[in-house]
Amino acid sequence: MFSYVALFTQLTDDPGVSALVDERVFPEFAPMTNQTYPQIVIATPDAANEPTFDGPINLMDEKIDVVAIAKTITDVVAVAKAILAAIDGQTGTWGGTVIKGCFLKGTSNTLATIPDLGPDYKLEMTTLTFRLRYDLPA
Repeated sequence: MFSYVALFTQLTDDPGVSALVDERVFPEFAPMTNQTYPQIVIATPDAANEPTFDGPINLMDEKIDVVAIAKTITDVVAVAKAILAAIDGQTGTWGGTVIKGCFLKGTSNTLATIPDLGPDYKLEMTTLTFRLRYDLPA
């Protein structure tokens, strides 16, 4: 949960990202009631404390998928580039969480058909997978 709040804050505070998606940044799934695009979904598939020889510490190492979703390839590329500029290689305090580093690990692209919205309704999606290291709040 700390990582979602941190990423939501960093992305929505960034002028490049917010100009494209406003505050349409969602945890895990985009709501079906909000059909305004582009938007971003943040998924957190795994998180673990960083192991040390001195015992447990408060440093977390988390895999994060940040998914840019848009109706056109042009829009999804613009959002993905804005996400990269906002968080890749960055550190600092985001939403009250001390971020030690956020690093791009990979990308993938998908063209999704949404059957409930009709056979011609397609969305472009780019998934950016990051490694996020942060301190758990005391």
